[in-house]
Amino acid sequence: MVYSLVKSLCSLSDIQAVQIAVEDEDGHVAKAEGPVPEAARKISLARAQVEEQIGKTGGTPFCLRETALVNPDGLILPPAAIGDMRRRALEELLEKRRLV
Repeated sequence: MVYSLVKSLCSLSDIQAVQIAVEDEDGHVAKAEGPVPEAARKISLARAQVEEQIGKTGGTPFCLRETALVNPDGLILPPAAIGDMRRRALEELLEKRRLV
């Protein structure tokens, strides 16, 4: 059975840790924090890059439907950090679904 991630949100700020939130079609929400992002030297983090990293849901019953990125200051974050937050958020989401 495949569940859908109705939303994923990646929010960046230069003064706090990055946050990723995922929400399934039943309204269960899971969040993960990562490092404080850095100023981009050339190109800031784009929604397509976040979508690519969060969309790597292999080994889970989830598929990505929608991604939003809040990055008003043009910051950058390593793909590995996004992948780590994705794994933790999806694990938490799975756990919340098991408890229902």
